[in-house]
Amino acid sequence: MTHEELHMEYTEEKKDGKVIIWTEVPEYGCQLGIQFEEGGRLQYYTHAIVTTNWAIFTSEAGMEVADRYRRELRREACERYPKEFAKIKQPRS
Repeated sequence: MTHEELHMEYTEEKKDGKVIIWTEVPEYGCQLGIQFEEGGRLQYYTHAIVTTNWAIFTSEAGMEVADRYRRELRREACERYPKEFAKIKQPRS
């Protein structure tokens, strides 16, 4: 499923140097978000998953849905926060 197929809309919350980018997960009646440190480095690798209903993580199907949404949330965060979500550059051989 692509971003367009998920029809994701985002809200952003900032508090105490942390940012959460949220989206609705209609299949589970909850919100899912990624939380990261504004101005921090390597957030592509170290962001946290947050939700308003942890029951989404109690089944394999829920985990698959959460992972699809997490990937799209990370893609959105990369666009909004390119410095924080920059990938590690591979050394040249």
